Amino acid sequence: MYILRVYFPADFYRNAEMKKISAEFMEWWKRAVESQSITCKPIPISAASPWHLNTESDAASFVTRDDGLFYEGVALESIENQKTVNRFMIWTTARTGYHGLVVLLKVGDRFLVQAKAEAGNRSLGRVALTCTLQSSFSGLKFGKPPFWDVIEKRIKMGLGAPVLQDPAMLYEKVNCVGCAEILEADFHGIDEIPESFFLASLDEITYSVGKGVVSEHLLQTLGMSVLGTQPIQGYAA
Repeated sequence: MYILRVYFPADFYRNAEMKKISAEFMEWWKRAVESQSITCKPIPISAASPWHLNTESDAASFVTRDDGLFYEGVALESIENQKTVNRFMIWTTARTGYHGLVVLLKVGDRFLVQAKAEAGNRSLGRVALTCTLQSSFSGLKFGKPPFWDVIEKRIKMGLGAPVLQDPAMLYEKVNCVGCAEILEADFHGIDEIPESFFLASLDEITYSVGKGVVSEHLLQTLGMSVLGTQPIQGYAA
């Protein structure tokens, strides 16, 4: 039997002093959870506009958005070890190339992380510690995120490599994942740093991992910072 530990509000702050975690980081995280916390509950698909059921008998997807962005729900038949298996999966609308962009900026010996609330997080207030940027390319059509000018320059220089995403649930989803270093002088020259961002030490991130509040995207980008991978040609947004 596997036991999933559910963390209570006070648990995140326990032993922080022993781990040499800065008071600034702990206060920042507390404010982020208080200001961003969201709640959610299951609802009928008929009430989930702009999502709807596709009732056409020959449709490739049976759950889709009115604008055709982000994802579709699809039923798939696969042959696995000479057996036919039927599956329900989420299919990115980016049929080829990258679905999204996942980037971590490193400033000196620290990492620019953000606190981000998303409905699927199993954490207090559904807030997770994640990387500088995590966005689908569909989402970028609705506006540029913080630090986009810095990140865009790195993308043009070849930042990032394709990383497969949860293939048991997500059909052919591939993100462009990377970590880029910027000079401290360049960072401090940025006009405005949103309150949801923080320059965290590796110890502070490691501490948060142990508390169960770190996203897979942050761990993937940290992995890229170690690997120093070169971009793979042939992929495009």
